Amino acid sequence: MEQNLNISNGPLSSLTIIEFGNYVAGPWAGQLLADMGATVIKIEPISGDPWRKSNEFKPNESKSFISINRGVKSFAINLKSIEGQKILSNLIKNIDGVISNNRIDTSKKLKIDYNSLKKINDKIIYVEITGYGAKGKKAKDPGFDTIMQGYTGTITGEGKIAGGDIGIVQSTSFIDFSTGYAAVNALLAGVIDRSITGKGQKISTSLLANALGMQSMRLIDVENYPSPAKNWFDNEYNKLKKSKTNFINILDSYNEQVRANLLKTYYRVYTTKDGAITLGALANHARISITKLFKIKDERLLDNSKKFSEKYHKNIERKFQEKFDKHTTSFWLKKLNDNNIPCEPVRFIEELLSDEQALINNNIIKVKHHTGDNIITTGPVLDFNYKTKKKSAPKLGQHNIEILTALGYKKDTIKDYIKNQIII
Repeated sequence: MEQNLNISNGPLSSLTIIEFGNYVAGPWAGQLLADMGATVIKIEPISGDPWRKSNEFKPNESKSFISINRGVKSFAINLKSIEGQKILSNLIKNIDGVISNNRIDTSKKLKIDYNSLKKINDKIIYVEITGYGAKGKKAKDPGFDTIMQGYTGTITGEGKIAGGDIGIVQSTSFIDFSTGYAAVNALLAGVIDRSITGKGQKISTSLLANALGMQSMRLIDVENYPSPAKNWFDNEYNKLKKSKTNFINILDSYNEQVRANLLKTYYRVYTTKDGAITLGALANHARISITKLFKIKDERLLDNSKKFSEKYHKNIERKFQEKFDKHTTSFWLKKLNDNNIPCEPVRFIEELLSDEQALINNNIIKVKHHTGDNIITTGPVLDFNYKTKKKSAPKLGQHNIEILTALGYKKDTIKDYIKNQIII
């Protein structure tokens, strides 16, 4: 390039990354890299990342898009055109890495797959995000967080039922987000390796891999020591299916086995007189403290080798709930905190927009959007010992002229590209 596109500061300020991202996983990775100072060029079709259309509040602008595309540069280009491919080729020559979460067939069709790009720049670190991994029958299938939660047992394992209805999974796209983190780790590992070997490489991660990785504490089977849930699966599941038991009832039966009985008592949510409180008594000393506070005897804390009936477990839970029902959330927060018992109120996410703890740590920030609107959004997840001005998500094609000028294209050529809809 004739001039440096990178005007950011930060630990990754020497890196220029192209993000072929859409929806969540790829863009989240791009935003994380931009927050660390990398110049991240988001390649969008002329119609834009489809996430821009999700509940638009203005044309090509949605809260979904703005929330995970902060600080990147938008380059809207028609990659299906010959000229678009030539421009991309010139851009690829001058970058360090690529993040892509397109389907494998789409990447090959647009010539943005690793084999195509390494012919232009064999030093690039190319991180490919797929739904189900790069091998096997499902390698070409699209991956979406909700369907991956179903495929990997997350929905059943987390007990995602509301009023007997499991039709709507309303939790955040945690599989997409964790995959974005993995993609950033992969890219930085590749950059470090290149600094030693001088070679670029392709690194793959997937929604499937990350969904399973986050369930590592559950997804393990030790020979001769099956978990209660594994015993249920091996001995009860098929019986319930053969008897044509309703799936909700099957799920209820399963979830009775998933969580250990002590966790059902001491690591859970209880309602209070005016709300709810989440109890985090994982350590035995905290469990003993709360039983003393409640004046409830729990023999399970004294002898963990003894077998207790299901009635006994339920009875302890009932006694806890009766205690919590007698007073307000604030009352119990003070009582529990005074006794060093971990707890917090159950809140709504909208409360975090003005949360003192989140604000003082810049976990919630205010930025000015190009539309003129003030945006309150999440801040960087890493806190370095420098301050940078945070920019909101870009307008579609906002940086087209800047990037083409940096690549050496003349004004008249750029005008022709706009006229011919190579760019916008």
